[in-house]
Amino acid sequence: MVAPEDHGVPGIDDALAGEGAAVAPQAAAASAPEVIPADPASVTPDQDAAAAGLTDTTTPDDRPSRVQDTQAGAKSDAPMALIDLGAAKIAIDVTDLREVMPAPEKLQAFQSSAPGIVGCVALRGQVVPVADLGPLLGLPGRQPGDEPGVIVIIGNQSQAYGITARAALQIVQARDCAPQYITRDQTALVDRLLARLVLVDDEAIGVLDPHALPALGVPLSRSDRAQDPTREPTENFLLFETDGTRFCLPLSDIQATLPEASIDPSILRAGPSEGGIVHHGTERALLNLSRYLGMSTSGGGASRASAVLLERGEDRALALRADHVRDILSLTGGQIARMPSLLSNNPGVFRGVYTPTEGEETYILDGQALGCDPVLSSFGHLQHEVGEDPPEDNRSATVDLSERRTELALLVVAGVRCAIEVAVVEEIVSVSPRVAERWSNGMQYLGNITSRRGELIPTFSLAASLGHTAAAEAALPAIVVIRRNDEQIGLLVDEICALERMVVMSESKSDSGRILQPVKTEDNSLWEVVRADALPLYAM
Repeated sequence: MVAPEDHGVPGIDDALAGEGAAVAPQAAAASAPEVIPADPASVTPDQDAAAAGLTDTTTPDDRPSRVQDTQAGAKSDAPMALIDLGAAKIAIDVTDLREVMPAPEKLQAFQSSAPGIVGCVALRGQVVPVADLGPLLGLPGRQPGDEPGVIVIIGNQSQAYGITARAALQIVQARDCAPQYITRDQTALVDRLLARLVLVDDEAIGVLDPHALPALGVPLSRSDRAQDPTREPTENFLLFETDGTRFCLPLSDIQATLPEASIDPSILRAGPSEGGIVHHGTERALLNLSRYLGMSTSGGGASRASAVLLERGEDRALALRADHVRDILSLTGGQIARMPSLLSNNPGVFRGVYTPTEGEETYILDGQALGCDPVLSSFGHLQHEVGEDPPEDNRSATVDLSERRTELALLVVAGVRCAIEVAVVEEIVSVSPRVAERWSNGMQYLGNITSRRGELIPTFSLAASLGHTAAAEAALPAIVVIRRNDEQIGLLVDEICALERMVVMSESKSDSGRILQPVKTEDNSLWEVVRADALPLYAM
């Protein structure tokens, strides 16, 4: 249940401040630091000396304008993203960012006489001009032999430009950024670009003015698309693969995922069913969707397989064969294209197809339409209980769970068994060697990863956050990306066990999570729900 390797470079997305919150570049005067005028009611000795001709008496029009930064020691209002330009670090207010994307091996040509322009990139159908800040700041620029690095996109959904960088390093919380009281020369190019200065861990870092480059003539990418200030609604899907075909089912339509089990081809084998599988004392027909929908000619023959249980309300669930459970995807309606009717003999059970920029097409299934398919439904009725009845002395101790509330949860191990609400899970990514090394050393904050949409995601060890020790040799560690307080964070877990509908045994009290139990289990195991907002997470 692990996604392909993450992009390998950190990135930052406007979701850090809520999509649409990024500031569109406007006129330079809108963001220029305030000029500090002399108080006419208070004449200093220096001014007296100037009047006496003992100091420089040039008029203000003859002298460069002097401006001052925010008072030293004051705290910034928003977090800062630290960007490595190669020869220096700069900071960018996260509200001025749109996202960060991996840089291509070679930028596309872009004809412009504006200073610093080195090319352009295509970002979701929008051409974005790209500038190299280095030479404008008196620093070396990007060289042909340098690693591609990243492109930092500044602006919002309608107006944007990009700058080249070696990497996006980290997000620094506002409380850890101390703006400095510095008198600056407003006419100097470097002071116009880096109009403010902050102190981060005793390191002085200039803050990029997002309006300075457009004021110098750097062109802006402008989109004519209708602007919606709110984030487009997303829906979470489980990505699984059957006979080489990638399918997605809405998480809301899934009852559970079943671990790999033996297939008995001597029973329930007919049409799309490859035989029977048994899980928790229940035998079900294992359905091969790829073959049934005419997308594979495989004749089956597998001896073992895992499965996804399709929820059907009052009717019995359907077991869909899943050779690999790959990931959880968070998709908007705009990312799902129309399903070509010639690709399946039953196109009515599809909502569409999702094709990532780099990757294979994924077919988005309609869970309700599948559940109502008459052929598939007939196999649901064949589900039956198997095995011996429990001993008489155990029957009286059995708790009736039929009246209790249930919910879908992602079951993981992070030092201990725990559960994560599926509603907050956005995706699952693999663990890079850099993150794995920090995790193996017992660190809580593991650095940052990049999501598929270019967001920079602070990542933490869930075991360490819960006060436990991670497994010394975890079989399949993975990073579960969840949304907490409208920001994404990554939680590294030792192992992902299952996606399963669980019975709520006890509701949450104060900071403790709900206690869940599988609907049917031999060991009556209990799983505590991790409350993301109660985790003590610090990026230090």
